[in-house]
Amino acid sequence: MDVVWSWRLRAAMGADGREIMAAGFGTGGNPAKLIGPDFEAGTLAALVADGPRVLLSRGVGAAGPAATEAVCAALVGRGLRVLHFPEGQVGPGTDADVVTWQADPG
Repeated sequence: MDVVWSWRLRAAMGADGREIMAAGFGTGGNPAKLIGPDFEAGTLAALVADGPRVLLSRGVGAAGPAATEAVCAALVGRGLRVLHFPEGQVGPGTDADVVTWQADPG
């Protein structure tokens, strides 16, 4: 992860003083460790309800991003605002409840 980018993103997400929490539900490629989108969305929604924004990794590999998309769809269904950024990009919308980022796998 680019350190300069991460500090820019952190500054943009916290510009209004709202705390930021980082989260990831990666399984290291082990499907037996999957918790499931309902639990993950519920956990993230509870965190956001307590006040902070959440920075959520979309994971790597074939399964990671797809699983995160399911969680994000559930969050949107609960009325949360979700924004997706590729690593290195910071722009409008960093005031979303949950901001996801996709790390460069290389």
